Amino acid sequence: MRSRLAILGAAATCLAVTVGAAGATAQPVGEEPQPAWLSAPVLPDLTGKVERRLRHDLAVGRDRGMRGRVFAKVGDSNTQLTGVLYGLGCRRAELGGTTGLSKVIRRYRQVGLPNPRPVQGCASGNSFSRRSAAVASGATSYWPLTTISELSTGAGSRFTECRLDESPLSCELRVTRPRYTLVMTGSNDISIDFFFNGITPATKLQVRLAPVIRAIRRFGSVPVLSTVAPATVGPLAVRYIRDTNREVWKLARRLRVPLVNLYRALDSPAMVNHGLGEDNMHLGIFGNDGPNRVEVPGPTTLRDSVNLTRPALRYGSNRRNLIVLKTLRGLDRVARMEFR
Repeated sequence: MRSRLAILGAAATCLAVTVGAAGATAQPVGEEPQPAWLSAPVLPDLTGKVERRLRHDLAVGRDRGMRGRVFAKVGDSNTQLTGVLYGLGCRRAELGGTTGLSKVIRRYRQVGLPNPRPVQGCASGNSFSRRSAAVASGATSYWPLTTISELSTGAGSRFTECRLDESPLSCELRVTRPRYTLVMTGSNDISIDFFFNGITPATKLQVRLAPVIRAIRRFGSVPVLSTVAPATVGPLAVRYIRDTNREVWKLARRLRVPLVNLYRALDSPAMVNHGLGEDNMHLGIFGNDGPNRVEVPGPTTLRDSVNLTRPALRYGSNRRNLIVLKTLRGLDRVARMEFR
């Protein structure tokens, strides 16, 4: 019996091939006005209603014993990717003169976390380097809340820290008790909806993702949403990625969740291939000449991914690593004001 993640991965590959072929014959279309979500800032706007809700969530988390200096990760292969965050937990970052971020790195390295499935070459356990139970290649927006016993016949061997009656999300929150939970998901919903569900992609994203946000808050953690990365494999994928990000933005506004606009950061002429690697699906890594490594890093991947100098920031993994550090810095400033 094939696992759901294997089916999702096959569907994603199918979508890439199909829309790539469509791109060869598609006719040019006129440019649309820039949507409101694309104008949202790259770093979360932590003012107004979002700030008030953030302060409320921080206070709830304090009362429930959530741990400062700990964050959790929820997402798919672009978070599982070995160039994303892991190196910040076990390599020395080149910060390129950016001030204040070394303190953020030290802060989130301080609390040790269990890490029974470490990335090769990065055995330490902290918020950056931990292999999250709520991150998996091929995962959809509703996967984090699926009971582990329902995921596949061999799920127990992967989720060694988890009970079979837990979901990947509830397990990760229980094990880490994070102050913040970073969520970036939705890309894989496109292929499932396009090929199997018979509905227009992104139409159900808010319905699926809102329970994830609410579950994080119920536990006592602060959810932080992110738009997903661009797609360059064809016009259909481009359209549905943009639709997905529109719905992520709407959900963040509706539920007053801090939003990282990763798409805007990567969809820039300054970026190499819109921040993507040669497969046009996963974030590129500075100095990485071959295919992106989702599970096993190349010899220099961890080191290269934490190079945050100007040339390196033209690559998606490096840029996302910088954005996460700056986001944590901004969140912590609000937390310090709340808890002083």
